Amino acid sequence: QMYTAIVIITIEGKNIGFIVDKVEEVVNVENENISPPPEFGSSVDTRFIKNMAKQKNKVVMILDLVALFGEDELSLVQNLSKTISDKG
Repeated sequence: QMYTAIVIITIEGKNIGFIVDKVEEVVNVENENISPPPEFGSSVDTRFIKNMAKQKNKVVMILDLVALFGEDELSLVQNLSKTISDKG
């Protein structure tokens, strides 16, 4: 059976939905388990990695979703949101 997974996030006060292939798990991470990303050197681009989190026996990346999107995409979301608000 096929399902569509949509992840809703809030960026700059606006809700944005992402259609994703799969959601493996949704977890709450305690602040003490969050740390800055390590230095990978110049071989790994870390500008989209906000933090790292220890979760059970895994280490997962926390992405910087604002950095992931360019200014054009964020501007588009703001304009769409304004258009919807104006019509509503």
